[in-house]
Amino acid sequence: MNEQAAKDLLIKKQLIDDVLSSDDGVVKKASTATSKATRTQIREEGFQRAILSFDMITNEDLDYFGDSELPGVWYELEPDSPPARVIPYNDTPNSFSYRAEKYVVLLSVITTEEATKNINQLRTYKTDLRQIVNDNMLRDIHTAEDTSFLTEIDRIVGGATAYATVESASPGAYQNVTMTSATFSRKGLKRAVSYLIERQLPIGVVLVNQRTANEFLGWERLEMGGDLSQDIARKGLKALEKFEMFGVPFVSTIKNGLVANGVMYQFAPKEFLGNALMLEDITVTIKKEYDIIRMRAQEQVGLTIGNTLGVQKLTYTMTGIA
Repeated sequence: MNEQAAKDLLIKKQLIDDVLSSDDGVVKKASTATSKATRTQIREEGFQRAILSFDMITNEDLDYFGDSELPGVWYELEPDSPPARVIPYNDTPNSFSYRAEKYVVLLSVITTEEATKNINQLRTYKTDLRQIVNDNMLRDIHTAEDTSFLTEIDRIVGGATAYATVESASPGAYQNVTMTSATFSRKGLKRAVSYLIERQLPIGVVLVNQRTANEFLGWERLEMGGDLSQDIARKGLKALEKFEMFGVPFVSTIKNGLVANGVMYQFAPKEFLGNALMLEDITVTIKKEYDIIRMRAQEQVGLTIGNTLGVQKLTYTMTGIA
């Protein structure tokens, strides 16, 4: 037996001994086992947290909702006001009453399924399967956050409208635009950065999937400018110090099932968008009952887009190989 094989057996024995020596209940001791499992896919952290990050709250922050037992917090939108005007001497200004619209962030539980395993069946593995399942559960929670987030965004932006129709409408009238035959060229993206600005809102971040982000690899020297085009051809998007275009940060995701090819989501900065709250961070509970290990993860979070004009969806045509 070589030195590495002996080390693996020792680590596996320590893992089993740690679990078997634990009292029934929560197993808190982390395993020191190294991973020898071959990865089958990339599991990505959530993009929603990069767009609208969570603020931690406690029970003292929760508001009362009459007969409802649901936990949540009220927020107010910035009130509007009439424009200032020039008046003649000896004239008096008009009066107006002001109020703020309110919206609520309700909390809910996001949980994984409960994983169960007989401890004796773990004896044949060199890898701490619990740790792998644990890590996957954390990513699954993030995916559930992203799914819920984009479901709400798609509800807000509504059905798609052709670019020609949108151009003749007032700003904000349409928040889901099909850019006809426009591609992710420099010319095609120039119009994109103006939709939120026309509503007097800044662009905080843009979300695309990785396949769409790779469209920038096709930008030639005249579009990208200077030697950067050469660097991108050699190193890919890693050649960019920051993934930004036209001064706007981009977030790319491999979750093609959530963000389709050619789709761009635009979001105003957090202070112009809404609130995301976290009452309980992701917690993994591992319990041992006799020779059975049970494990699941959960969190308590809530999110509401308070300013619905702070989001925009655009759909572009993907380029081919011609």
